[in-house]
Amino acid sequence: MPISELGLTWNCGKQYSELKIIRALYPGVPITALSATLSDAHIQWLTDTLQLEPDTRYILGTLNRPNLCHEIIHCRQENILSTLIGFVQDNW
Repeated sequence: MPISELGLTWNCGKQYSELKIIRALYPGVPITALSATLSDAHIQWLTDTLQLEPDTRYILGTLNRPNLCHEIIHCRQENILSTLIGFVQDNW
């Protein structure tokens, strides 16, 4: 069972805590949880919530992603969609 973007949606912790229901229904199904931003406390919470096995492997890396770039585009509230569409059309 893959679980992705945990850090991005961390404010949805209640929904993630309900994943323990799936764990109870399917105890033998492997779980892959993916996030680039979980803290040690969040990893522990996830481990406890999903009742991960003691021999669970954690692969940790850096947040440095040289293949990604960010750009801030200022736009007026009423033009958000048209600005986004124009940006995509101009760049792809």
